[in-house]
Amino acid sequence: MLYGDLKKIAEERLDDAKVLYHNGRYDGAVYLCGYVLEIALKARICKILNLDEYPDQSKFKPTYATHDFDILLKLSGLEKEILLSKTKNPSLFIQWSLVTGWNPEMRYKIMNKTKKEVGHMLVALIDVFKWLKKQW
Repeated sequence: MLYGDLKKIAEERLDDAKVLYHNGRYDGAVYLCGYVLEIALKARICKILNLDEYPDQSKFKPTYATHDFDILLKLSGLEKEILLSKTKNPSLFIQWSLVTGWNPEMRYKIMNKTKKEVGHMLVALIDVFKWLKKQW
């Protein structure tokens, strides 16, 4: 996946999550929120490694073809900044913590998320996404 495409796809998935939310499709919105964060982190990894394409093929696949936010955060070079945000930017830390409660296995579950729960997650994601975009 090309670096520029990752940024565009992350933006589009965020828009998709908003549309789902505004149409009462809360579980779908939550599910897409996780992919927005994953794709945004993968774009950051491309930037920090000075790559035109995300390295999730060939011998790199075991490391880079992941949905694990802890791994992606470490690879992105932003782990220390998120940890420091606990005291320096508590709002970012709280938002990050809310959004990273996601996992790809949610696709197999009926979550019955409420409008309020998903609204909080979407607001948190939007703020985290704005922060990540500054890192691109």
